[in-house]
This record gives sequence, C-alpha cells and structure tokens, in this order.
Amino acid sequence: MTITLGTLDDPSVFTPEVVIHARSRPHWDAMDPDLQTFDTQPAWTPDAGESC
Repeated sequence: MTITLGTLDDPSVFTPEVVIHARSRPHWDAMDPDLQTFDTQPAWTPDAGESC
C-alpha cells in the first residue's frame, strides 16, 4: 500500500520503509540513506507475509 504522508492528519504514526520517485524530490528533501530508494516507480511489491 502506498500512502502519501501529506494526506494524513498525523504522519508521525508511520515510519517510511521505501522511497519512490526519488529523482524528482527537491534538493532539500533528505531521506534516510538506509531506506531502499527508487528513482521511478519500481516493479516492486512487499515481501509475502508483511503486514500493513
């Protein structure tokens, strides 16, 4: 499931797991370098058994 944090009342409830569309982020938007990052929309799905 993809959730855009700007749509939430309290985004602090969620912890990012992956960064998508990284190439179009503003220069000041520094994400955790340990997160899996994709420049564009990947052909990626969560591992089986992960809960949302």
